[in-house]
Amino acid sequence: MNEKIYSLNSLVKPLTAHQAKGKKVVHCHGVFDVIHLGHIKYLEAAKTHGDILVVTLTQDQHIHKGPGRPVFSEKIRSECIAALECVDYVAINEWASAEETILALKPNIYVKGPDYKTLENDLSGNIFKEKEAILAVNGEMKFTNTELYSSSKIVNQLFSPLSDDQLSVINAIKSKYSHDEIMKYFDKMDALTVTTIGEAIIDNYIFCNTLGKSGKDSLLMSQELSSERYAGGILAIANHLSDFVQSIQLLTYVGDTDDHTKFIQSKLNTNIQFDPIIKPNSPTIMKKRYIESYNKTKLFGTYIINDSFIDTKRETELIDKINQHAATSDIVVLTDYGHGLLTPKVIETIQNYQKKLIINTQVNAANIGYYTVSKYKNTRAICMHEGELRQEFRNRSNDIRTLIEQLSISSQHELIIVTRGNKGAIAYQNQTFYECPAFSTDIVDRLGSGDTFLSICALCIEVGMPIDLLLLISNLAGAYAVKKMGTGHALSKHVLIKTLENMLK
Repeated sequence: MNEKIYSLNSLVKPLTAHQAKGKKVVHCHGVFDVIHLGHIKYLEAAKTHGDILVVTLTQDQHIHKGPGRPVFSEKIRSECIAALECVDYVAINEWASAEETILALKPNIYVKGPDYKTLENDLSGNIFKEKEAILAVNGEMKFTNTELYSSSKIVNQLFSPLSDDQLSVINAIKSKYSHDEIMKYFDKMDALTVTTIGEAIIDNYIFCNTLGKSGKDSLLMSQELSSERYAGGILAIANHLSDFVQSIQLLTYVGDTDDHTKFIQSKLNTNIQFDPIIKPNSPTIMKKRYIESYNKTKLFGTYIINDSFIDTKRETELIDKINQHAATSDIVVLTDYGHGLLTPKVIETIQNYQKKLIINTQVNAANIGYYTVSKYKNTRAICMHEGELRQEFRNRSNDIRTLIEQLSISSQHELIIVTRGNKGAIAYQNQTFYECPAFSTDIVDRLGSGDTFLSICALCIEVGMPIDLLLLISNLAGAYAVKKMGTGHALSKHVLIKTLENMLK
């Protein structure tokens, strides 16, 4: 069995040798999480198109089928496939999809199952790229006619990794909404135009090797190994929105020193119009986090920031931009990080669009003690973390529902949503509470999960999605975010929908 398992690089040579002898190489690619009869028949049918069958598997890190998936690691999955008599070679893919693998292996035939015959049904669009790749190596694509089974359905029915609370929510959603009904909400998002307002932040992760205590001082010394920069803050929110909507107007500031403008522009998706004001005597905000490379533990952080309010000239410029763009947008998504962009006059202007306004307010090391939720009132929706709500009322012990009701009375928001980390999220509208558990597993980095939650939540609100469904989808988006290191991984529409579909099977 193990003799069949190769790395992709080492697989090229034996496949080329087979082809030199006139044998046809057939390639199949997939997750193959829980091996079932459908997989076996599919692979056996694929083998009939040639002489040598090579199967590549999706890496664990690229599988988005919901919490607890994959059930089996890539090592175990590869061993299971290698145990099948019809399979000649097995390898773990190095990329998120198969087109690069096809170009590297150059098979004669690339075979997919019958569910891919209508190429347009593949939300990811990867099937089109795979078709282009196999044609580029002078191969052809074929489809089997084997009976369809679903690994996700088998997992959900027989050994679901979900808790009773999670299953209760999933089963309630399945009983209330059909697949087509849910997809119509996502379809409505396609034509939306969005104005986003908030501070641009460059998140700089510096990976280190901890050396130990300094010989002369009481300092913990680390060796810097590498660093990665991510477009964070409102930049990340705009990117999360971009795969779902028609266009985004991005209003923020950059500094007149260390502006990072070229980096920002290189990281923004093409349907985002970046329209910053320039803040004098300031850098573009950078937040550095020093991280132990081995276990990814955050050691400490620093800010490069001037968080004083923008001056009256830039305030007027920003107000003009808000009036220009917010008036014509479907929704306005605002995130207040408290770093000087949102002056009282700017907030007053934004409040003119309160029926379009969906806001998120955040406590951080630079604004704690000065932060207040109450400066925003009568908005369409407000989203915050439980800790921020408790700080607003200086209350650490009362039931969360009591505090939400207090906020509703004092601020009159149409919808209040509070995220609660591993406790999930709770929403309040028309004197009714809605709750949804968290769906996060394999947490790598919590930074930015609230921004991801807010992004998809705002769109769900705009298209009129029911609150229970909205909370589930937003929690799944947050679960996607915490599996990634840093804030630079934009939410993918097809990944989110695919995750939801697999969980509802």
